[in-house]
Amino acid sequence: MENELPVLHTLRVRGFASPEQIAESSGLDLATIRSVLDGTAAQGHTRHREGRISGHSLTPAGRARYGQLRSGSLPVQDARAVEAAYASFLGPNQELKELITGWQLHPGQERDPVVARLEGVHKNAVPILDQLGNVGPRFRCYQARLAAALAAFRGGDNDALARPMTGSYHDVWMELHEDLLATLGRERTSDDG
Repeated sequence: MENELPVLHTLRVRGFASPEQIAESSGLDLATIRSVLDGTAAQGHTRHREGRISGHSLTPAGRARYGQLRSGSLPVQDARAVEAAYASFLGPNQELKELITGWQLHPGQERDPVVARLEGVHKNAVPILDQLGNVGPRFRCYQARLAAALAAFRGGDNDALARPMTGSYHDVWMELHEDLLATLGRERTSDDG
């Protein structure tokens, strides 16, 4: 099924997502996503949950299917590029972790130095995101999402830095980190930060 891998990959990375969130992360249009989800649900690879929070997730069979589709799907040259980008990502990742920890421990601190630090992290991340954008369209989505969160935080929205499940800078960054790990077929270790 065409576009099955990017949809399953997004669900692997996000864990649970609505079609709109899958579109935000994958760059696919909603009609395509809904068609793929109908097919994957019929095959028992995804399930839909209704309630206060509605969305889709992988089933155990879907995780296995994702593993089959992912295996060998990334050309060697692209795998090397993602590997290099990931190595470069770890420095800004550590900077962002320290920034977020400081923000959470000292919520009343002056914003200007925090904004300046976040702008520095973002500036260091842009070349990495550019490099990843050459690998595939889904990686291009991160640059705009991170820039939007940075602009919102710069504009005074304190939640745009690290509030969970809001599309904050930290949310998008964590998704990017998980995407890199999933793309490389790795599990998170203490070295990953």
